[in-house]
Amino acid sequence: MNGETKVVKYGKYRVVVGVATVLDGIRRTTLAAKAIAEEQSAGESNDMEYVLRRFAHTVVYPAMVASVKEQSGFDTWPIPFDEFCQLPDDFVLQWEAATYELNPHWSPQPPATEAEVEEKKRKARKST
Repeated sequence: MNGETKVVKYGKYRVVVGVATVLDGIRRTTLAAKAIAEEQSAGESNDMEYVLRRFAHTVVYPAMVASVKEQSGFDTWPIPFDEFCQLPDDFVLQWEAATYELNPHWSPQPPATEAEVEEKKRKARKST
């Protein structure tokens, strides 16, 4: 099992992001399914704010929360989505980068080649 992790700190917040296990993957899928149901009950819209919120809620948020092995500084865990949206952008960007560096198969980007995935993993190992 790969126990590789990255620590992201910002003010009172601290997350330890790790390589996903099967249970982390199931957690991500469960959070995404719950988010999809919540967004569907809220109704559809072509408004850009709605589209961005839906993507963040159903794709980004589940991956980031599921990648966390340890955390501190949050009043509630998992952090509710509306509170997640109020976090400092710099912190969230660092957390997101760590999530996808250690779990490139979760990235919403187009699939990478095997060589690109290996290069990302190599770079991630060098930075810890």
